Amino acid sequence: MRFIFYRLKIQLDHLQSLLRLRKRKLRQNMVLGTIALIRAWDLNQFQGLDPVRREALLRALNDDAAKLIGEVGETDREMRLLQERLADCNQHFQNLTAALNEEGRSLTVEVMLS
Repeated sequence: MRFIFYRLKIQLDHLQSLLRLRKRKLRQNMVLGTIALIRAWDLNQFQGLDPVRREALLRALNDDAAKLIGEVGETDREMRLLQERLADCNQHFQNLTAALNEEGRSLTVEVMLS
């Protein structure tokens, strides 16, 4: 009887481990998908989004990624890759913000000169 109990316990532990791994992979894929979405934005798409909404999206992405990296650890190869992609995404977002601000300043100057 004890043998069956221990065997079931081992199987349960194994299933729980697989579940944790799959949940982590799912969360990682969701973060990577959001990164890909943001990286695909051009200036027109970026401008068409509500500023509060796009800032909230970036903040949630960074929070989710930080939480995942914190749980797994920064030494994990996949998490290092995730950090690199996240840094690229944040840079792309900053570039779009700067371009939008520059476009707004140029438009303001044109209106003032006319």
